Amino acid sequence: MKEYERPAVKRIHIVLDTSVSKQATAVDLEFFEHGVSKAASLAYHLLQRHDCLVGLSVDGEVILPERGDNHLHRMLRILALVEPRRGHRHRSRYAPPDAVPIVVEGRK
Repeated sequence: MKEYERPAVKRIHIVLDTSVSKQATAVDLEFFEHGVSKAASLAYHLLQRHDCLVGLSVDGEVILPERGDNHLHRMLRILALVEPRRGHRHRSRYAPPDAVPIVVEGRK
């Protein structure tokens, strides 16, 4: 008799750094937008896998790791509305202790 073990579910938490300098140029803001796009793409691709729960931290907002289309749409809505924080070096570093954090920065 063979025993099959279910593959472990990976818990991943994306942390988006929204800080830019007070004197951010158009190029800096373009890098910020690229970081937001990277976070959205990463969330999408990880949720397409069936072995991942994905969460998101943006500024003070935290979405705990889950899966599913509704969860993805919730994260994409937050990312679509995020604004750069000028002059702030605030980065939400919250990630659940049982999740692997992935920090996405939108800077050069």
